[in-house]
Amino acid sequence: MTVASPARTERRAAGAHRLVCRNCGAAEDAGRAAEHVPCLEPATGTGFRIEAADVTFRGLCPACRPPADVD
Repeated sequence: MTVASPARTERRAAGAHRLVCRNCGAAEDAGRAAEHVPCLEPATGTGFRIEAADVTFRGLCPACRPPADVD
């Protein structure tokens, strides 16, 4: 699967979850959620036949987080 954005084009496995830093744009594979899965059901009545869904977690990477906030 190719994912395009204004900043980059990258290849990744279908269905792979992503972590994206909202400050610097760093991105990496987050694997797949084993227990908690965000809602992926669209509203009914859209007329769309869903073929794929992407999950992107956005936040701050370790380099962009304040020093007292790094795990």
